[in-house]
Amino acid sequence: MRYNCAFTALLLRYYCASIALPLRFDCMPYYRPVTSRCYVSTFRAICDSFREVLSVEVENTLRTLHIHQFLFFPAFQQNMPLMYELLKCWDSTEEGFKIKDQLLKFSTDEVAILTGLPNTGAEIIWHNEPLGGVMSPELKTEMTQLSRSTDDATVLKTFISFVLSNLFFPLNSLKTPRRLVSIASSLEEFSSINWAWTLREFLVNEFNRMATKLATEKPLGYINGFLPLLLVWFLEHINVNTPTYPDSRPRFLRWEGNTSIFYNSEKAANLVATLKEKQILYVIDGVSAVEAELVHADITSFQPPPSPLKQKSHEQSELPPAKKRRVKASQKQKSPDETKVEFQAAEGFAQPEWLSLLEKRMNNLIDTVSRKIKEEIGDRLDKIEDNLHRVEAKVDDLQTKFINHCSECPVRPAESSSSSTESVDQTLAGWKKKSKIIPNVDAESPIPMDDQTPTPSDEEATKLGDESPPVSTMQSPPSSPKKEPTNEESPSTKDQSPSTKDQSPSTKDQSPSTQQQSPSPKQQSPTTTCKEIVCTDEMQSPTTGMEIVCVSDTVKDLRRPAQTTMYYRGKEFLAQDMQLFIDDCLKKYAYLEDVVFSSGNIILNRRDIDHILLDDCLDNFHIDAYAFFVDRKAKAIPAIYQPYLYISPMHRILNDYKDPSDIYIKHINKETLRRTHLLIIPIIHNNHWTLLVGRLKERVWKLYDSLPNPQHKDICVTVINDLFKDLNKCFDADITKWRINIVRGTPTQSNSFDCGMFVCKYMDKVVGKDKVDWTEYKFWQSDMPRFRAEFAYQILLEGETVELMHVKDRIESAVKSHLKLM
Repeated sequence: MRYNCAFTALLLRYYCASIALPLRFDCMPYYRPVTSRCYVSTFRAICDSFREVLSVEVENTLRTLHIHQFLFFPAFQQNMPLMYELLKCWDSTEEGFKIKDQLLKFSTDEVAILTGLPNTGAEIIWHNEPLGGVMSPELKTEMTQLSRSTDDATVLKTFISFVLSNLFFPLNSLKTPRRLVSIASSLEEFSSINWAWTLREFLVNEFNRMATKLATEKPLGYINGFLPLLLVWFLEHINVNTPTYPDSRPRFLRWEGNTSIFYNSEKAANLVATLKEKQILYVIDGVSAVEAELVHADITSFQPPPSPLKQKSHEQSELPPAKKRRVKASQKQKSPDETKVEFQAAEGFAQPEWLSLLEKRMNNLIDTVSRKIKEEIGDRLDKIEDNLHRVEAKVDDLQTKFINHCSECPVRPAESSSSSTESVDQTLAGWKKKSKIIPNVDAESPIPMDDQTPTPSDEEATKLGDESPPVSTMQSPPSSPKKEPTNEESPSTKDQSPSTKDQSPSTKDQSPSTQQQSPSPKQQSPTTTCKEIVCTDEMQSPTTGMEIVCVSDTVKDLRRPAQTTMYYRGKEFLAQDMQLFIDDCLKKYAYLEDVVFSSGNIILNRRDIDHILLDDCLDNFHIDAYAFFVDRKAKAIPAIYQPYLYISPMHRILNDYKDPSDIYIKHINKETLRRTHLLIIPIIHNNHWTLLVGRLKERVWKLYDSLPNPQHKDICVTVINDLFKDLNKCFDADITKWRINIVRGTPTQSNSFDCGMFVCKYMDKVVGKDKVDWTEYKFWQSDMPRFRAEFAYQILLEGETVELMHVKDRIESAVKSHLKLM
């Protein structure tokens, strides 16, 4: 009896497991089909606190600006499943929602009626302008810090900025466009804008973008803008919910307190699918002439058509209902993306209930797996598309830099076009092999400051004319390289490899004798200049008889001007002389392509300085430049720094490209590893910077992450494996087996763009000999504007210093030549 009970229990366990296994796949975690940064519940909570510190004057001003009503915007739940169902009904051509074959327009007049914003004023399209303003979370913090002692001008500016960034136009990047920040500072400009039209135009662009992704079966991701307005539009057009205050105006106030409206995915889909025609309102109901006149809306647009409901044809009404017929699996026509399992019982036998249950569960499992596969493929395609846009922008920069380089090659031989074409192809082939090369910074050997290919002066070019080989004309930019970089790498033709075979196109094909006679690198100024070449129909070099080619006009056309004056957040933290110096440099480097600082193979131009000052993301040039300055301090004061070796992030990037990366680790050998304590490795992955530090004595890896996430450890394994593969003969132990620990308690970021600057500051502190108490630096995020401004100042100062050294060397050389002649 005991064995029978045990056997029965075993059978029962097996049966329960077999039943629960399919159910486990059905209970998949919930994933939002679309996501928004507009949280009106948080917005309303902040507004409730804000009303307590409002003065009568500020309240009257808000009413004059027609935004006082947004202090009472209902704290709706986001209702993303319902928003997803509505987005599937969007018709980009008609700019409306097709629900049950009825087209419901999403017009500016309706936005005005729903929000109380007048449909009058200037129409602006700001979202094509650059970002870089105040972050929307920072504006939330500023709102909570307002008090009755705050002056009215600051209160108005803060609230308007808060409404624009957190309610009207919340973005996935959390940034506030500079245009909106400037508008918030001017009440006159704010009141002159047609915000109803601007809100509608922005949302229509977002709806069109979502419709394109739905058509291509891509994941929707984030949708920007005032998405809760679509919920109010739905409540006014679909007669399934009852407003709390029917007589309140503007229309969104009718739903005040009705915050329990929520539809999950299943209910939202059923609601849209089972809507009756009488529940759909073609236009917003009950709009009076007075209500329309208050917001300058056209009352005729709210008059329903004579026959809004679609009548069924007589032929369709007389058709008898079709009988459902079970089709065998062998006869069933399957679409390429649909697979169903259907069990057919033998003739004369009823199908068991458990077989029907198994059939249903297997079909559910197939649907779930196929949906997940589609989402994964769509996500990958979306990332590829985003990377393609970045690559196209970098290709434009590549073409501009190439034409700038061609300005240094002003002569061409009077030869046939075939030889010229061959020379161009050879030069382009050399350029396609180029990668973003960055010098290795370590505590053992300094980074050469004069490792660039020199640019000869006019007189020296004339002297070398007899010995220089013919240089072909390059009047058009090259085609984009076959190997396109990822978003982790910023391709630029300014990068040069220190090896001879990777020199710039203008000097790559020179003979050895010519290269020996080229001027010293100290004679080259780091600032890029365009030489004026006067062209005539028949102009030839007096020494070589070569035809002069005018490329200055082409170069000037492709150079993009930079802002000569700029406001950046870190300016107020700098001393007066530092501010004036940066302002002078911004005027001096008037083009984005102007080279500001160069050391070895690090080259930073004016665009890179703008990225630092305007709170943009840093790239590998910035990180390696900061490592250069840290290395200089370590050599100047070795007593306070540990011996360390720096490995550029380009080592991993080139390994991903399957390109040679030995240049970045050639300074590492057994001897240097015995004398060092730390390996410093910055890592860029998925647009996020982290710092990996190898402690050789402790045999452990430390990961410093400003956005702590255990998943960021995954890329560290790849970096360590590549390093050990390239240096396996140098290490005494297997570094791939060392544990990777995420350092806790380090300062963290509260935005999406300061990770690179955090890595720079981590690096500066980690290489010191003193133990770091990270609690002293927990306010780094608030100091980031100052850190960025100081970093930009250091780069500009170094560039000016190097340029003065070049000028000094040229003067000394000229004096020595003059003394010899005397």
